Amino acid sequence: MQFLVDSGATNNFISFSEFIKLGEIMHKCTDNRSVKLADGKLVTISGFCLLLVDVASVLVLLQFSVLPCSIPTILGMPFLLQCNPKIDWKKRVMTMPHGSRSVSV
Repeated sequence: MQFLVDSGATNNFISFSEFIKLGEIMHKCTDNRSVKLADGKLVTISGFCLLLVDVASVLVLLQFSVLPCSIPTILGMPFLLQCNPKIDWKKRVMTMPHGSRSVSV
């Protein structure tokens, strides 16, 4: 699975079409939550799911909001806060601590 890492995203997001491909269980939201996409479009979150994702051979359990969008998966601030990667902007490399070692993507 490929991801877009976005420090401006308030949550982790997965598109409805990508979610369907995975065949996971979606938990419905108890209220009507909406998200404003980068293009300014307002979309309603369909629900949320928990996924164990492989990021550079590091397994991370994350909650994703499911919504209709064209980008399959977005790792936002919850991912960045949980994994606390170091980002080398010049080399375009993200390094995550994993036990006694680090992995880079």
